Amino acid sequence: MTALLVVVGLFSGSVTALPRAGSWMVWVKKLSGVVLLGMAEYYFIQMGQVCDEIRMVLTLALALPPALEAQDIGLAVGTQAPAVTVEDLDGKPVDLVAISASTP
Repeated sequence: MTALLVVVGLFSGSVTALPRAGSWMVWVKKLSGVVLLGMAEYYFIQMGQVCDEIRMVLTLALALPPALEAQDIGLAVGTQAPAVTVEDLDGKPVDLVAISASTP
C-alpha cells in the first residue's frame, strides 16, 4: 500500500511531464465510455445465454396482466359456479360445486 506513495514521492517532479488537460481528455472519456458500454453488452449477452428461461418468465409476467384484464369471460364477481361433475383419476365422480362451496 505504501509503495505507491513512495513511488509518487520519489518521482513527484515527473508529474510536470504529463500532458495538460484539454481536448484529448474528452476523447479518452468517450473511448472509455464506449469500452464500458461494450463490456456491459458482452455481459448482457452472456447472461442472456444462461438465463433464457428468466427472460421468458419476465416477458410473460409483464405481458400477462394486461391480457387478462382485457378478457371478458361474461361472469360477474361472486357468481356461483355452474353445476359440473367430472371424473377423477380413479374414475369417481367429483362435484365441483361441492368443492367450491367447501373452500373459502
